[in-house]
Amino acid sequence: MKNRILFILVTILLMAPLHLHGKVILPDSCGDEKVQFKVTTTDDHAQALKPEEGKALLVIVEEGISKHFDLTTRYGLDGKWVGATHSDSYFLIQIDPGEHHLCAAPQGHFGFSDKDRMRLVNVLAFTADAGKVYFFGGKESTSGTPGHTVWVNPPAGTTAPPTAVHTAGTQTLNMEYSFFSEDEGKYRVKAGKLASWKQD
Repeated sequence: MKNRILFILVTILLMAPLHLHGKVILPDSCGDEKVQFKVTTTDDHAQALKPEEGKALLVIVEEGISKHFDLTTRYGLDGKWVGATHSDSYFLIQIDPGEHHLCAAPQGHFGFSDKDRMRLVNVLAFTADAGKVYFFGGKESTSGTPGHTVWVNPPAGTTAPPTAVHTAGTQTLNMEYSFFSEDEGKYRVKAGKLASWKQD
C-alpha cells in the first residue's frame, strides 16, 4: 500500500510541471520553438547594404534598451529561423522577390513566463521587390517599476558576508515591431552591432 501511495505521489510531482508550464505556440512563419540561439555581437559596420543580383536585402535591426530583461529575439521567415538579435544589434539576409511571412519571437528567458513570451510574438506579411532594401525590427520599451537588489548585513557579531536579496518589481517589457524608413534603418545599423549566432 505504501509503495502504491509513493508511486502516485511521484507521478503527480513529475506531471506537475506540465500543468504549470504552458506550451508556447508560435505562428507558422516562425521556426521550431525548441531551437535556441547564443548571440554574439561585434562592431562591424563594413556590411554592404546592397542586395545581390535578382534578390532583395532584408536588414533585421533591434533596439534593446532593457538591461533587466536582456532579451534575445529569434527571427523567422516563411517557417524557418533565419537569425537572432541581442540588445542593439542587426543582421542581413538576402531573400528572393515575392511574398514573405516574417516572425519575431523571444526565446526562453528566466524572467519570462510562456504567456509573456507569447504576448511578444509578432508576425507580418510583405512583398519583396528585387533590388530593394527592407529594414525591419523591434524597439524595446518598459513600463512599471523594476526590481532591485538590496544587500542585507548579517547579525552583529557574526563573520558572515552580506547577502543579496532581489526584490521583485512590476516592470513589463514591450516590443514594437515595424518596417523602418531607409534613413532610420541605416542609422540603427550604424548605432548597433553586427549579430552572429550559433544554435545552443
